[in-house]
Amino acid sequence: MTKLLLSFLALSIGISQTVMGQEIDSTALKQLEFIKKVTYGMGNDLFKTREFSYKIKEDYMAPWDKLSISSMENLATGLETIISNGSIAVEKGHFEEINVVFSSKVEGIENLDDIFTIELVDYTLFDANKNPIRLKESARTNFGAISNSGIKNGQQFSYHYKTIRSAFEMESKKDTLGISGTIQLRASFPSGYDKVVITPKDIGKQFTIGLKKYEVLNVFKNIIILKPDSKNENLDRDFKIVNLNAKGDEIAQIAYFDLLKMNEGKDKPIEMIGVGTQTISEKIYKIFTENPTISKEEFDSIIDPIAKKIFSAEDIRAEREKQFGETYIAITNAGPVENCYLYLEKRELKRTFEKEF
Repeated sequence: MTKLLLSFLALSIGISQTVMGQEIDSTALKQLEFIKKVTYGMGNDLFKTREFSYKIKEDYMAPWDKLSISSMENLATGLETIISNGSIAVEKGHFEEINVVFSSKVEGIENLDDIFTIELVDYTLFDANKNPIRLKESARTNFGAISNSGIKNGQQFSYHYKTIRSAFEMESKKDTLGISGTIQLRASFPSGYDKVVITPKDIGKQFTIGLKKYEVLNVFKNIIILKPDSKNENLDRDFKIVNLNAKGDEIAQIAYFDLLKMNEGKDKPIEMIGVGTQTISEKIYKIFTENPTISKEEFDSIIDPIAKKIFSAEDIRAEREKQFGETYIAITNAGPVENCYLYLEKRELKRTFEKEF
């Protein structure tokens, strides 16, 4: 983010105010100050010493363990059943929104809500007046169950279905009477997981996940710093993360209201720790690793000359990359890093199908 915004500011240079020996307009100056504030806050939040707030989830089951409960053959059969049992309809939602809804049912698949996904591929829909209908691409999918048993015609029966309901909201409220057209969907189950585990002893470890290569640059407290291979096409972090202790329990983020209760009566409240990934430039990383308690004033005294060089350079992009260096990935966990798994689904078990109104 820092690199992108500094580049934008450098392109926004005007002639109205002199700062650091350079003439830049007041808007760019304000944006520069904002960027320094945000960047300092991000670095300070990553590197400062704090009391952790997390919980241990003893009933945690890793996605790859959930998948192992069902065989690939069973999932493939289940996928066909979901498609053949599926139907499409137009329904009004709880907030008066109009949805195109795919619903279906299936038996014999455990953890359906954890492993099943459905996505919109394409559609051609019209209202009663032949006006095109547009849908929001993301689906709201809910899972349920239907069970029954008894005696019918002298025979005992019993069934337990898992139900699926995926709603694609219409972008505008059209006349839904007489809707016509087709919708193409893709349903899938994971066929496996590409995963790697990182521990505090793994500094210097190199690994590949998906098609991207990384090196573990540092592991400290609840943070992992990854250095992406320069040959990676982009910095997209496709992987998900989960941090487990030696027993396989999840070291998870505490709920906000539980944290409020924990902080009752405390003079110094424990802060909520955000869990996830973000990028950080090589320069900002070095500034904070060399001085984790650096003040905002000290930080500005380092960044201001860098900004001056970028603003005055003929090749702004090259100078920016020279000054800030490579881009790293910072992974933040709720608690101390023990066994942090990076994992990526392999969605090879998928089917595209079409439903017609």
